[in-house]
Amino acid sequence: APEAGSQRLRDLINKEITRDDIINTVQAVFDKGWEVIKLYFMIGLPTETQDDLVAIVDLVRELKKIRPSKKGRRRPKINVSVTTFIPKAHTPFQWCSQLSLEKSKENIEWLKQQIAAPTVRFKWQKPEVSMVEGVFSRGDRFLSRLLVAAYQKGCQFDGWSDHFRFEKWQEAFRDVGLDTDFIATRERSLAEPLPWDHIDVRVTKGYLKEEWEKALGGEITKDCRDGHCHQCGVCDFDKIEPVVFTSFKGDANKKQRKPRSGTNRYVKWHLIYSKTGDARFFGHLEMVNIFMRAFRRSDIPIKFSQGYHPKPKLSFDDPLPLGMESLNESLTLEVPVNVAVNQMMGLLNDQLPDGLVVKNAMPVNAKKNPPANSICYRVILNQGVFEIDRHVAFMAKTNWIFERKTSKGRLVQVDARPLVEELNIFSDKELTVCMQTKNGPSLRPAEILKNVFELSDNEIKQARIVKQ
Repeated sequence: APEAGSQRLRDLINKEITRDDIINTVQAVFDKGWEVIKLYFMIGLPTETQDDLVAIVDLVRELKKIRPSKKGRRRPKINVSVTTFIPKAHTPFQWCSQLSLEKSKENIEWLKQQIAAPTVRFKWQKPEVSMVEGVFSRGDRFLSRLLVAAYQKGCQFDGWSDHFRFEKWQEAFRDVGLDTDFIATRERSLAEPLPWDHIDVRVTKGYLKEEWEKALGGEITKDCRDGHCHQCGVCDFDKIEPVVFTSFKGDANKKQRKPRSGTNRYVKWHLIYSKTGDARFFGHLEMVNIFMRAFRRSDIPIKFSQGYHPKPKLSFDDPLPLGMESLNESLTLEVPVNVAVNQMMGLLNDQLPDGLVVKNAMPVNAKKNPPANSICYRVILNQGVFEIDRHVAFMAKTNWIFERKTSKGRLVQVDARPLVEELNIFSDKELTVCMQTKNGPSLRPAEILKNVFELSDNEIKQARIVKQ
C-alpha cells in the first residue's frame, strides 16, 4: 500500500475493521495516485445470510463513489473478485457444508447484476470448478480412482478455463460411484469419523472442534504469540514454540535508495554476451530483469534517466526471438568512468544464470556503429532431415518466392534467394546459413527451413538454432 494507506492499515490490524475504516483507507490510497483496487470476497462461508451478500454490494457501491481529492486524476477502477468458500481438511471448517452448485451460481449471478457498473470489473471462479475442488478437498481414497477416470476422459490442464469440461468430471463421478453431495455439500457430525483422521498434523481434533463452535458463535481466538496458549497440540515448547521477532534496526517506511552514481562522468559500453542452453527460453523482458538484478547484486552503478520516474539506461541492440541461442549478443549501457570494466564483467558473470555469459566489452564510438552486413546461423535438427536435392535446387535458382503474412494479416511476396549469401549443408541434420540484413526485407532462419526444405512447424520448433 502507498505511504498514506500503509500506516492506516497497520493501525487496523489489531482492531475490528469497520466500513468507515475501509472507505477512509481506499480514499487515502486513491489520493496517492493509485487508480485500481482489488476487492476479494468469499461466498458460502458458515452462517452466511442474504444480508452478507447485500453488504458486499453496498460496500462496492460506496467505494465506487470515491474520487481522488486532487483534480485532474482519472476516475479510479475497482476489481471485484468472488469465489465460493471450500472447506478444508485439518481445519475447524472440516465439518461444515459447502455451498451447493445451484446456490453458488444463483448468488454469483445476483452479485454480478447488482454490482454491474462501468468502473467495476466483476470476476468470479466457476462454481463447477469450486465443486471439483471441494470434492478433492474432503474426499476419501476413492479420489485416486476418480482422478484416473477423469484423466482417461480427457480432463487435463483444468486450471485453464478453456480446458475445463465439467461434464467430463460428472461422467467420472458416476463411473466411480462418487456422490458429490455426500462429500462436499453436506454438514458432517462432530462424531463422524473423517477420511483423514489417521493423519497426524499435530493439531488435535478437540482443538479444531472448539474452534468450530467458536466460529459458529462469532467468538475471536486471541493470537498465541501474545502469550495466549490454546493447547492446540502443535507446540512442544522444546523444539516447536511461538517465536516473535520484536527487534528491527532501521525504518520500515524508509524509501528505496536512489540509483547510486558516484560521479557525473559516464562512459558508454557495448557488453558482448552469449545466450545458450536453457537461457534461450528467457524472453526479452526477462532478460532485462535478469541483467538489472545482476547489476544490483554486483553493486555496479549504471546511469539512470532523470525526472519523476528514473529508468536505467540499458538497451539490448537486437533482441532474440524466444528459443534461439546466440554466441554474440550485445547490450549498451553507461557506467561511471571509474568503473573497471574487466572487474565489472567478472562480477556480472558471478550473478548471471547458467547460459548467460558476458564475454567482452567495447567502448561505443561517438558515431553510431554501422549494422552488420549479414548474420549467420547454425541449425541442428532434432527431427526431420535436410534433403540435398532441395539445397541444390535453391542454390541454382535466381529467384525463390514465398508468401509471408504481415503483422496486419496481409500476405506479401518475398524473394528469398538474393537474401541468402551462403547455405552450407554439413549433414542431413546440420547446416549453416548466412543472410543479408541491409537492403530490403530480412529473413528468419525458420522461413528457410520451411520454404526451402519444407520442414513442418513441429520439426522447426524442435530444431536448435544458434546465431553465430
